[in-house]
Amino acid sequence: MLFTFVRLTCIGLIGSLKKGTEKDPRSRAVIIPEKSAKMLERWMDRKHECLNYPGLVFPYRDMMVSGYYILDRFRYGLDRMGIDHESRRLTVHCLRYTYNTRMKTKLPRDILREFLGHRSKGMTDHYDNPILLERLLEFQDVRPNVERFWETDKESGKDNATI
Repeated sequence: MLFTFVRLTCIGLIGSLKKGTEKDPRSRAVIIPEKSAKMLERWMDRKHECLNYPGLVFPYRDMMVSGYYILDRFRYGLDRMGIDHESRRLTVHCLRYTYNTRMKTKLPRDILREFLGHRSKGMTDHYDNPILLERLLEFQDVRPNVERFWETDKESGKDNATI
């Protein structure tokens, strides 16, 4: 099951998915989970067709959905889940952190970077917000080195510990 999406500009013109330039005309392709694809397929079969923008995935009152509306609905969902967004700067863009963190153990780094549209490893690392338990499990192979923290340096007679 393949889906092709396009980005519509604020005046309804079809543009590439990524805001490219002549210098960098890259576009982005990703694979989504089968469950997500089935949800989209079901939605596409049941949604009202937008006459002004045929094929639009999420129309609202026969128009494109604005960024403000998406943010409003996102905050509504956070409220319903009891997640504080008043004292934290939570936006839909924050989901990139979630995706990056969850997928970094499931995809090769170069594929993840491509999915996110990043050129550098540093930018992909910027969006990593590791879950502590997962990180601790990843560190278990270096545990023997950590256990040597209190060992003394037998050759010099010095203690490695600083008090």
